[in-house]
Amino acid sequence: MPAPGRIARSFFRKLKGLEPFIPVSVVNPLMLENGWTFDDTFPAATGDTLYQHEFLYQLYLHADPHYSGRVTVPVLWDKKNHTIVSNESAEIIRMFNSAFDGLGAKAGDYYPPALQSKIDELNGWIYDNVNNGVYKSRLRHQPASV
Repeated sequence: MPAPGRIARSFFRKLKGLEPFIPVSVVNPLMLENGWTFDDTFPAATGDTLYQHEFLYQLYLHADPHYSGRVTVPVLWDKKNHTIVSNESAEIIRMFNSAFDGLGAKAGDYYPPALQSKIDELNGWIYDNVNNGVYKSRLRHQPASV
């Protein structure tokens, strides 16, 4: 089952007509020893169409050869500057709302200033209780280390 954040980003990308501007690569959802793979043999996963990297961490190193932090999805990649713009779902959706308007994205402001605080509050609750709730639940049910 796709992650809720992935569904929201995909929906918003379609809503704003950003498909011509923002191609999508999908990693294998099973994290292996070296992290997520661009394993196009897994259903719905794709290869890395830009650089043919095998692992997502290689994309992070492509942006910064000295990177040593967490490797997470999603990644919004800047093809012109060869770097990561963001790896945070809510921030990426906010960018999709207006950052591409001058390039021909569909009109529509889905993050109006008058509602931003309410939207952010609701998104925080959804993240804590729904999106991240699955992971919290999984951790609660793992046996304690001895």
